Amino acid sequence: GPGVFINPRKLVEEISELKRQGIDVSPANYGIDARAHVTLDYHVRDDAFSFEVQKGKAGHESTGNGVKQTARDKVMRVGIRFGEWLQADCMFEIMHEKGLVSLLSGSTGTGESAEQTIRTLVHSYDSEREILKPFVVQDHDIYAKHGKDGRLSEGAQGALLDLDVGQYPGTTSSNPLLVPGYPDQRVGVIKLYTSSVGIAERPFVARMHPSLESSLVEAWGERGVTTGRDRKLGWLDLVALRYTIQAARVTHLVGSCGDRLDTLFSKNEKIGVVVGYNVDDKLYDQWDVSFHNRFVLRKAKPVIEWFEPWQQFHKDGILTDESQRFVDFVQDRIGMEFHAIGVGPGDQDELVLREFRD
Repeated sequence: GPGVFINPRKLVEEISELKRQGIDVSPANYGIDARAHVTLDYHVRDDAFSFEVQKGKAGHESTGNGVKQTARDKVMRVGIRFGEWLQADCMFEIMHEKGLVSLLSGSTGTGESAEQTIRTLVHSYDSEREILKPFVVQDHDIYAKHGKDGRLSEGAQGALLDLDVGQYPGTTSSNPLLVPGYPDQRVGVIKLYTSSVGIAERPFVARMHPSLESSLVEAWGERGVTTGRDRKLGWLDLVALRYTIQAARVTHLVGSCGDRLDTLFSKNEKIGVVVGYNVDDKLYDQWDVSFHNRFVLRKAKPVIEWFEPWQQFHKDGILTDESQRFVDFVQDRIGMEFHAIGVGPGDQDELVLREFRD
């Protein structure tokens, strides 16, 4: 859709890799909206510098992939959209007209005129244009044709990373909560604990003790997909979850990673659920308007309900007594039932608790 940022060089690599694995990627099953903004080399260069500067810090604000810089240009109305990028002359005119040559320092070498510097960058994408040109679409055309016949549309991940709804300024630069198509159901998928790879400006009230966290990162494979950095881990946060359900207009709830909590049995560690926040000796069990002040949640301390660990989350597809108590507690507190819970990485590793079409 138009909210996506496209890095042509990376996308071509990904498509080639999928095809190498025997996966069909063609205009019949994949499209790129003409209005999606393009991440260019100078966006990546600038973000990579920020990423390097942040190394070694407690948290980070960037993945080094140019997302923030692409979003900046989009909002400043000096960005280039995919439909424009596909036409080399159009891309050149935009960059020339908007005076974007100043952004190209170090991208294409030295000793060139401003005009030639732009042309060098523009034509460095010629091979990617040839590959990606057949994929251009308008997403509203797709949904007008297919969007009301039982299709599944997936948005991005991370409600609290949403630029408008999330924990600003510790958010991404786009809107993961935008759901494409004509949804009659909104399925929210949550882990039964919390994880986050970038918490530089995002308070992590539910974070577990660092010693336990560090012992679980490897066992649970909790590393950022983009950055490769260890994620920070915390307990399931019902204050944030209720807010997310309401803000995202979730109608159906799915849990995941129930099986991972089995690990805590062997460590003789109880399982926590954050049921409230203590801010300056005042207790909150709902997301308060004051939490949109970035300094308030930095002072919040978690109020935690503890559960005995279980040896198995389920047995033969049925929740064990201990995990059932955990699930019942969560459902009662948030006022919504799980329709399914994931219990492993496989396609069939799912406990379906109730039908989605109810």
